[in-house]
Amino acid sequence: MVMKQISDCIDRALKGLPPLESKKWKAYLQWNEEHRTHYICLYHYQHLVLIYDTVKKSILHQWWEKPADKRGLDSAKEYIEEKERICLKEKKPLIQMGNK
Repeated sequence: MVMKQISDCIDRALKGLPPLESKKWKAYLQWNEEHRTHYICLYHYQHLVLIYDTVKKSILHQWWEKPADKRGLDSAKEYIEEKERICLKEKKPLIQMGNK
C-alpha cells in the first residue's frame, strides 16, 4: 500500500513544485543535462533514499537503514511504477510540467 506522504511528495515533485519544508519525506525533480533526463530524488530527512531515472524508467540508487526508510522506499517504488503504468495507458507524460 502506498503511503500518502510518499504519493503527495512525489506528486509535488512531478508538478515542479518544491517540497513542503515541514515534511519528513521530500521529493525533488532534478534535471541532468549530460544524460538529458529528469531524476526523481526522494529524501527521508537528510538521507537520499531513491534516485529514479524518468527516461530509462529505472532506479539508479536506493538506500535504507531503518524500517521507516524501507517502508518509504518500497512505497515510492510501488507508487512510481503505478504512475508510469497509468501514464502509459492514458498516453500522458509522467512529468506534469513544461520540459526543460
